[in-house]
Amino acid sequence: MFFRMNTVTRLVACAAILLIAVISNVFAEPEQSKRNVDATTDAKAGLKTWAVISSAKIQKAGLADLLTAALAREKGIKLVERDRLRLVAKELTLSKMLGSSGLARRAGAGRILKADALILLTDETKDGKNFVRLVISDCRCGARLRVDYLPFVPEKIEPLAGKLLGLINETRSRFPSGIKHVFGVPHFVSRNLVHDYDHLQAGFANLLGNALASMPGVAVIETEEAHRIRREINLTDGADVKRIVPLFIIEGEFKVLRPAKAKGPTVTFSLKITDGARTVKTISPKTMKLSKAGVFLREDVPRQILQIRKNHVTSLSVDKQFAALVSRADTFARLGFWKDSTGLREAALLLKPDVVEQRILTIKETYRIVTANWPRGTISGAGHEVFERLCRSRLTRRRRALDHVEYLIRNRQVSRSVAIKLVRQTMDSIYTVRANYSSRLTEEERRKKEYLKNVYPLILDLAAESKKDSGRVYWQSILITLTLRRCDGNFLLKEDLDFLYKILTEVIPNDFPPSPGVTYLLCDVPYRPRYGDGHKRYRFSSKEYLRFLSRLKQSGKPLAIVYSRYGQLCYEVVNIKDKEDKVVLRKLWARCKSLMSEPLLGRNRYVAQGLHNMRDVIQRHLNPPKPSSPKTTQPQPKCSTGRLVFEEVPLRLKRLSGEVEPFKGVRWRSMGGIQRLVKCGDGLDVMWQTGAILFMRKKGLVEEIFVDKQPYFCDVRWDGRNVWIGTGCDGIWIVSPEGKLLAKIGKKQGLPPSDQGLLLHPIAPGKVCAIGSFGLHDRAWCAIVEFDGKDGKVNIFHRATRVPMPGEDDKKLGRDTALVFRPSWIHEFDTGKKDGNRILLVGRCTPCSEGRYWPLRIDLKTLRVSLFERGDLSFASNMSSQSYFSRDGKFVEGGRMFFHDGWVYAVGSTSWSRFNPKTWESERLNPGRLPYKYSILEAHGYHAVSAHYGLVAWDCKGTFYSISVKNLSATTRPTSNKAGEKEWVGGCPYRVIVVKQPPSKSSK
Repeated sequence: MFFRMNTVTRLVACAAILLIAVISNVFAEPEQSKRNVDATTDAKAGLKTWAVISSAKIQKAGLADLLTAALAREKGIKLVERDRLRLVAKELTLSKMLGSSGLARRAGAGRILKADALILLTDETKDGKNFVRLVISDCRCGARLRVDYLPFVPEKIEPLAGKLLGLINETRSRFPSGIKHVFGVPHFVSRNLVHDYDHLQAGFANLLGNALASMPGVAVIETEEAHRIRREINLTDGADVKRIVPLFIIEGEFKVLRPAKAKGPTVTFSLKITDGARTVKTISPKTMKLSKAGVFLREDVPRQILQIRKNHVTSLSVDKQFAALVSRADTFARLGFWKDSTGLREAALLLKPDVVEQRILTIKETYRIVTANWPRGTISGAGHEVFERLCRSRLTRRRRALDHVEYLIRNRQVSRSVAIKLVRQTMDSIYTVRANYSSRLTEEERRKKEYLKNVYPLILDLAAESKKDSGRVYWQSILITLTLRRCDGNFLLKEDLDFLYKILTEVIPNDFPPSPGVTYLLCDVPYRPRYGDGHKRYRFSSKEYLRFLSRLKQSGKPLAIVYSRYGQLCYEVVNIKDKEDKVVLRKLWARCKSLMSEPLLGRNRYVAQGLHNMRDVIQRHLNPPKPSSPKTTQPQPKCSTGRLVFEEVPLRLKRLSGEVEPFKGVRWRSMGGIQRLVKCGDGLDVMWQTGAILFMRKKGLVEEIFVDKQPYFCDVRWDGRNVWIGTGCDGIWIVSPEGKLLAKIGKKQGLPPSDQGLLLHPIAPGKVCAIGSFGLHDRAWCAIVEFDGKDGKVNIFHRATRVPMPGEDDKKLGRDTALVFRPSWIHEFDTGKKDGNRILLVGRCTPCSEGRYWPLRIDLKTLRVSLFERGDLSFASNMSSQSYFSRDGKFVEGGRMFFHDGWVYAVGSTSWSRFNPKTWESERLNPGRLPYKYSILEAHGYHAVSAHYGLVAWDCKGTFYSISVKNLSATTRPTSNKAGEKEWVGGCPYRVIVVKQPPSKSSK
């Protein structure tokens, strides 16, 4: 089933799905290159002599004879004699001439038959339907000129023969003088921020390819052909894989724009025509309407390409072919198009199978495909067609990744630790699919067991990283973890006990120490009821478990015998029937003491601790402790609110229907009720969560304004005039203080999607800075959004589209402003300069942890984007704007902080504190923990500043409190924070930073 060193069948199969999807069949080895070029330039003879080769089923149906007879009546066709056809049938297998790997075989068949073209007919079955596959091949260079499928009904072969004859004549008309030019047209690269036009990557390539293919003598390797050849590649041995050297490779890029004044979208193209060694022509037309792109690709580009002089044609060496594929793969990978990048890398590995770096990149990129977020709108669960198709596709890729790992292991191309990490990562990728697809993963569990038994043990033959760290313990730990973790659910069956027995007795060497994973299982099973009693994890009976321990004892393996003794002892100690039977207890004591002296178990601290615990249990049964008099406990200090005064506010809620009810205990979309409160001027509070927007215009009365499960409310801000609401799937809403929806700004105005998050920051009345993120890769954007009272205007000034490639340095990635991210917080930095530019800081939740400590720095005057010069914001939570405060060039990061009435209040995990931003003196507001009634507000509550109540807090149940502070100067404890120092005040740490100016890195 898996890859072997003496064959490359699996390698070719792994590469087929998307390899070639992009540049399939376009490369050849040096010796073949010159012959192919000569063949393509020899056009005088044309396609005159033809041979028909068919499978046994086609011959038996009489279709081959009918087609041969029909061809014999056509003018300009000479057929190969039957005797020569039988000669070829003995030397070459038909199935090996069909696919892309059969170039040399088709050319060889042509030489034996003295034919110019081959007609290959085979029968195939797809989805229960029978088809005839037609392959028409040029024999000079082995290139396939046509691949078609026609329904095969043996009772209606005469009409079928007529259709085949028509397809053959159509091909003859396209190549009256044979092949003159061969082109490879990969998918175009989309340079758009959004994914709305990604489908045009293949569409534009196919449009250009079809236009070139319609010209006489031109053969184009198309994307669709790659998908059709996958089955045939699996049938070949890969020993003679050859590629046609195209006269030219055409690589294209495009960008679609929606100008405000234009009637429709426009597109800009950049096409590069190379011969593999150099660029021979670049086509960069002016921006055109998207509706004109078809004419440009169908007419203008082919005309310019065919004008290129023949002296530009050069042969490609294997190194140049490999470099071209890898370079193109890197381009797609940086944009997050891993399906294309893995296909190209697999194509490159066909040329150079032993380039370890590219194979590891293929494995890691495949892992990203398998573990990626499900597309928005996908309904998960068995039975949903789209979801099941996605699951099957991801499982197929996971199997291919395991094949690549196996190749590295069997050919000893990686170290022991690297191999273990690759196996674990690829195996663990199943859990993204398993959540809602577990019932379909029985086959994956079988494959896992086969892989662990046949492939994983070979890792021990690989070189260790160092003499000190041989990796043997790590090898065993991962093996046991994967053995005891099923692909199709969190449970263990009897078959898993049987497989564990094989692993312990046949795979793990005798000199290995005891495994903590196995000993944990042996300790845990006795405490759990069996499957018959309803336990979910262990679905085997007690008899089956005891039989497993007995088999271990009889195996003759020293470590297995010790496992058996340990497991049996655990089981008997837990299930003692008569705890007063001294004879039984003394026997258990003796067995426990014997195991404690066992050298093998002494090498495992976990086992030693388990034995000590069992010994203590037996000891307590043998010598029950005497009851002792109760100890007097010291009274615990009482909790106090200190200077904090909490006053519960009985809010009322007015529903959309007009009904009024208590606010406390109401739930909307989120289980936690209301989670945010924004002060909007002097008389309006906006309370919101993901599914509801509430206005409190009158003190004590909260009104529902929007309650909707569809829009995902992401942020609410006040610009001094109106309320701005950011949503995850419906753009930005602008609402008046009275609750009237004034406008929606979305795709029509040029606002990109924001399904992964959207944060807003008011700049002026009618103007905000919006930071959004969307898609599977968290592409991000920054824009200035303006509203003039009638319509919105969007200016996107920064795009973050770089997707990290596996193996890249996290430190360099984290300091790249183009790195994809989700916005986590926004804070306007107070520089203290009256005439200085306004600076906005944006927290980034990036794929690499390093990027989260380096927020973006946006100059709101010039719209230049750079990194915050201080950087390394690792002290705060990095997930909320409430973690930051700035004043006069000093930047403070810490817990939850709120500016109110001249003080910055900080809520800690145990108590509250505040500091004066003018003097930087801080004071603690309560001596210790709050009473239980209010303590929930510290760790699990919500806090804000209200227009009606000042500083407020509320819990997840909706109990609302107004908070004030007693003015007791005697309890004030002034402190002075120096730059860079941490100050722990009442359990709430914060750090004051002096920011250096100006920033170093910037981008427009």
